[in-house]
Amino acid sequence: MAEWISVKERLPDKNDRVIACVIFYGEPVVWDGVRWSGKEWQTETEAVYDYWTSIMHPVTHWMPLPEPPKEDTK
Repeated sequence: MAEWISVKERLPDKNDRVIACVIFYGEPVVWDGVRWSGKEWQTETEAVYDYWTSIMHPVTHWMPLPEPPKEDTK
């Protein structure tokens, strides 16, 4: 299982989709579908249109998205 990576340690590659821990009104909240644009953290607000908006709350940690489940073809 992946471990949380501090943003002080390193950032994900540009445009990688990750899971991020965000401080939201003083509480840690985990968001999926987050990316580092190379300048700011963004979240995908509408997957159909690939529309990204800036995250205005501090991101403290991130981790890669897990591999999707394998479908049983039997």
